[in-house]
Parts: sequence; structure tokens; C-alpha cells
Amino acid sequence: MFHNVEAWSGLEALEAHMKSEVMQAAFAEVATLRALRREVTAYEVSGSRKL
Repeated sequence: MFHNVEAWSGLEALEAHMKSEVMQAAFAEVATLRALRREVTAYEVSGSRKL
């Protein structure tokens, strides 16, 4: 099982990251894996604070 959690300052930053060379290479590697299920969820929050 693999879980990945990321936090971004905004949609533009996320889109730039997804288009980067390093992420394109990562996507190519992930495509070779046997996945039973893939799920991507984007959540929007109004803010956060450290506890």
C-alpha cells in the first residue's frame, strides 16, 4: 500500500510541480506498477495551524 500526502500553496504551484521533469519521470515509473486501485482526491481548506 502506498499513500502520498502533499500540501500546496495554490493550484498554480501544484500544476507547475505536476508538469516538472521529475514528476513526469515519476509518472512513467508508476505506470509500470501493478495497481489494484488508484484514487486521487484534492481537498480545499480555509486554513491550517500547527498544534
